[in-house]
Amino acid sequence: MLLVANSCLAELLLSSNIFWVAIFTLQNDLKRQAYEDPFCIFRGYIGYMACCAQNYSYFLQAIYRYLKVIYPTRLFWQSKRVQIFLIIFVWIVSFTFAFPHIFTGAITYLVDNQMCQMPLHFSILAVYNTFFLYIIPMNCIIFIYFKLVRYVK
Repeated sequence: MLLVANSCLAELLLSSNIFWVAIFTLQNDLKRQAYEDPFCIFRGYIGYMACCAQNYSYFLQAIYRYLKVIYPTRLFWQSKRVQIFLIIFVWIVSFTFAFPHIFTGAITYLVDNQMCQMPLHFSILAVYNTFFLYIIPMNCIIFIYFKLVRYVK
């Protein structure tokens, strides 16, 4: 239940950020202006951070389900204390994940999109994003569920 609530929190944060970006973009479109407001970089940071928290919260759920099925008698891994520790760890990782974006100035205001994000071009930070945000958690989730299905069959 804690892990599902954690995923819901990550989704709520991500969707709130997307809604905030949409409102800002709509206001600029209606006024026919393009300018970077003071919170633009912050919204970009929150977007990357919340996406990281979302993907890794799904990864935590996959780990929990795997342990629940494969090792049902090992209650240590199913305890609330371990779940809370892992949730806190994922949020710390999510907050620190996007620091390189801030420190390198990679998150910039894109006038055409009227939002702050990384420009879509090849860079080390783009590869870092791709691997850390998507490839690592999704491949781990696929691997865990593959092992789980093989165990159940």
